[in-house]
Amino acid sequence: MGYLAPKGSRQKWFSSVKVEGLHYCKSHNFFLDPKVEEEKLHNGRACFYTDSRYTEGLNYYKECYLLISGIYEFSLKSLRRKVRKARNIPVGSTVKFCTSWYYPNKQVDNTFLYKVGIENKFDPNYQVSRLSFHNNFLNCNRSKELVDILRENGFLVEVWNTNPGFLIGDEEGGEFAIAYGHGKKVGFSSHNNSFRGYQNGCENILWDKFGDFDKWSRCNEISKESSFEEILEILKG
Repeated sequence: MGYLAPKGSRQKWFSSVKVEGLHYCKSHNFFLDPKVEEEKLHNGRACFYTDSRYTEGLNYYKECYLLISGIYEFSLKSLRRKVRKARNIPVGSTVKFCTSWYYPNKQVDNTFLYKVGIENKFDPNYQVSRLSFHNNFLNCNRSKELVDILRENGFLVEVWNTNPGFLIGDEEGGEFAIAYGHGKKVGFSSHNNSFRGYQNGCENILWDKFGDFDKWSRCNEISKESSFEEILEILKG
């Protein structure tokens, strides 16, 4: 483990700290596994994505930044201290301390790898507090009833009182909802509006299983004309 700095550079000074496989909550200084949180969400449980108290940091698909600066540089000692203070980084995880220099057109590793030896544990005690999970439809009574029924049957349902399209902006009077529960993700819109621009959502409720979801245009479909009992039988199955 280590790094190779070019001659004349400031050795043991770094500009960012990168962690792979986890996401970072900047507001409360703890790390989380996004796959675990997404599975909780799809099973109708409180998680990071339902709690309004927590704010994400610089998170990407496979990595995140605990710290990043384009101006200041940090010593190896100070970054070790920051990592030890960060919460919920599993023991054995490898954290990358990255430098701002590089060799053009050369594959030179300019990172210092720090292995976490002690986990600073923190229990977030998640809640369902984001306002969208307590909202409901305003101009479509059938959709409003469906939201209530889904919530009574173990689903977490987010509702937005606008309905964005792809190119033409919001559909006038349109609303939409996304529900999570029983290992599924469900999307539906008010009346015969598209679902966020997807035309297959005009006449259908769209859904897919956790882990199988690709995009809304490739989801399973349930006719909006189906009874609530028929809809529940499919979604809870």
